[in-house]
Amino acid sequence: MDHNGLPSGINITVHDIETGNTLTTLANETVVATDLHVLSDGVIALVAPGPQQTSIHLYSLQDLKQQTMKVPFSTRKVAFNSQWVLLTSNESNILADLKGNALPPIPGAFSDFKLTEDHLFYAQGNQIHRLNLQDKTNQVIHTLSDKIIAFELFDEQGDQLVAQLMKGKFELPHSNKILSLPYYGASAKRSITYSEYLKQFFVSGLVGYSKAFNPNIPMIQAFNKSGERVMEMYPVWNKIEMMQTNTNNELWAGTETGEIIIFDIRSGLIKERISKAHLRSIKDIKQYDQGRMLSSGADGAVKLWHIEQLNESHYKVTPQIIYKSFLETDIGQRQSKLALTINTDINDDHIISTADGYYMATPKALHKASFMNNEAIMDYNRFDFWLNRPDIILKQLGSEASSEIKMWQRIVDIRKKRFPNRLDIFRLNEQKLSIKAQGPKQLVQADEVVLNYQITGEIDNSKKLMVSVNQVPIDGIEGRIIQSNEGSITLPLSNGENKIKLTVVDELGRQSNSQFFNYYRETPEPVNLYVLAVGVSDYKHDAIPDLDYAR
Repeated sequence: MDHNGLPSGINITVHDIETGNTLTTLANETVVATDLHVLSDGVIALVAPGPQQTSIHLYSLQDLKQQTMKVPFSTRKVAFNSQWVLLTSNESNILADLKGNALPPIPGAFSDFKLTEDHLFYAQGNQIHRLNLQDKTNQVIHTLSDKIIAFELFDEQGDQLVAQLMKGKFELPHSNKILSLPYYGASAKRSITYSEYLKQFFVSGLVGYSKAFNPNIPMIQAFNKSGERVMEMYPVWNKIEMMQTNTNNELWAGTETGEIIIFDIRSGLIKERISKAHLRSIKDIKQYDQGRMLSSGADGAVKLWHIEQLNESHYKVTPQIIYKSFLETDIGQRQSKLALTINTDINDDHIISTADGYYMATPKALHKASFMNNEAIMDYNRFDFWLNRPDIILKQLGSEASSEIKMWQRIVDIRKKRFPNRLDIFRLNEQKLSIKAQGPKQLVQADEVVLNYQITGEIDNSKKLMVSVNQVPIDGIEGRIIQSNEGSITLPLSNGENKIKLTVVDELGRQSNSQFFNYYRETPEPVNLYVLAVGVSDYKHDAIPDLDYAR
């Protein structure tokens, strides 16, 4: 499924090849999560700052529910603990409890900060402050020799720490020691991280510091809490953008090219490289639980990774029902270490997908998605019957939300009963049906449009033409029976945009390619719009949640 979209900030303009007129512009609508946070009960927070406001997208990996919070101003960073939320900006910083009660704003920008359960530590200029979240007292605990870029705490009180200063200096105030390191890559998002298990901190981007390797290769060095060098990690040429240790004695390093390099922090050797973890640079890495890690990239994707699973072929991992279709040409090439991918767009719609092809999505997000098999691009509806399976995703995640799984399984059963002839296994390369359609090229200012179509393949009463306008099926879910290989269809046009899709489906649910048309009909005069909304307050089946506000 191709739903990563275009790199952030890049648009594609589509022109008519004959006239040169601009037809449309394709823009990336995927939000980029610059910060990841793991909250309680399996909830992750994706923080996406914007020019006018900041979006905080909350995803529960226990039941796949999503919620979005909007902060009415642009933030630099956001942090959480069990009771407080910290919002930082260039002008001031707001600390509020979960009930919405805020402390007086702290003026000025933080160069770095750490929010623990009991304290907020933050750096301004060459000083590190400690705000007690219980009695609200605030004091300067360290005044260092130069401006602070970042820091890592060694204890809960902030008495011991390491701070990255200007010009490659790293100061340890508890040891009264300053390390002058040949630091390279000042554009790196973070150059230090700390391992609580080993009681060591790691510095990335050091050059000319190794006696064993090429001195021009940027290195990651490990130091103990006294500032003594312990060892050097195996060198890599890529610039490290983000580092994070985990409880499995690993250091996950994300690069500017989207690669994740996994080091063994006891030996310094590279355990594994995920060369295409993201399409663009790594923005953040966090540990989700004992067995999984999270990463976010500038491509707009947030990914959940298995720590223990090696990144080998999917042939040995999850053949399941899609082995004959996608495994050899697509899924077999994916990372088996990947557990889940989340993409969120600017309208808060999202797609959650697994590495073996299953997904769940909001309707609007799904209509923007497509499947890819080698060079072929196919709309999602071709395989939605088989792969739209939130129940399978929840099982793969190890969810304990049995009621949610039962609800989705019930929905799957209902869908299967509506299409009893469809196979449990689909085979991508067995379908011989194809459709080609033609319609007017110019904008249509009429009440209807006529489309002519030609169908390749054997035609009988089991083949149906499926036509939708603005995602609404004209003939319902059953479609219309095809009488011959050639024909035409007359469709009424609504005021405004009319997005038309034609496809052919057989009795087994196998679908042809799709043909798309887009006509815009100007509104001659204002029209009245009526909405009929139907809600169910008490479902017959207990597995389906009732609507609280249906009347």
